[in-house]
Amino acid sequence: MIVVVLFVGASAMSPAFCQNVTPASDPVVQILAEKEGLTADEADRRLRLRMAAGEELQKIMEVMPDRFAGKTFTENPMVVTVRLTGADPVPSRIVDTRYGRVTYHFVVGAAHSLAELRNVVESGKIQALFPEYQGIMVDGERGVIVVELPEKDVESIYESEGLDVRRMFSVPIELKKAAAPVKPLSVRNAIHAWRGSTDAQE
Repeated sequence: MIVVVLFVGASAMSPAFCQNVTPASDPVVQILAEKEGLTADEADRRLRLRMAAGEELQKIMEVMPDRFAGKTFTENPMVVTVRLTGADPVPSRIVDTRYGRVTYHFVVGAAHSLAELRNVVESGKIQALFPEYQGIMVDGERGVIVVELPEKDVESIYESEGLDVRRMFSVPIELKKAAAPVKPLSVRNAIHAWRGSTDAQE
């Protein structure tokens, strides 16, 4: 399973966006309203603003798609912080939508774009090294590839493998425990094989 996380919040179209569904009857709106202590109308507005903010950001990033390294946001007021690769500064900008104002701040200097991380995941090389993986996710908030593994003590068991994998791909990779049965440590065999081929080349 490969998941790319790009925007925190409403990740799918809420039923309230469809006909004959009101904020008061929309379960997605109700969950947010209950969690944040909001009225149904305010929760609906915030969900719509989140989606509008994502749509506007897509338009902004069309002129620099290769620099996008992830984003985070805060609400009320809505402020989206966008990480970019490279050193060229990008001025903040304000966009007024029908659901409210969105302020975008751009922070340069990220080491890797999300496109780079996705390319690593889609290459299948991580899956080959960790055939027992339960899931692989590109975390768009932190700009890191997250590999979910079945071992209970992931950090201690896979400590050396984690270092090797990060060195192999030169991108941030986080190993995380997943709720799944323990399987043979086949990753060790793959790592050892890679080490052997590297030593042979040297």
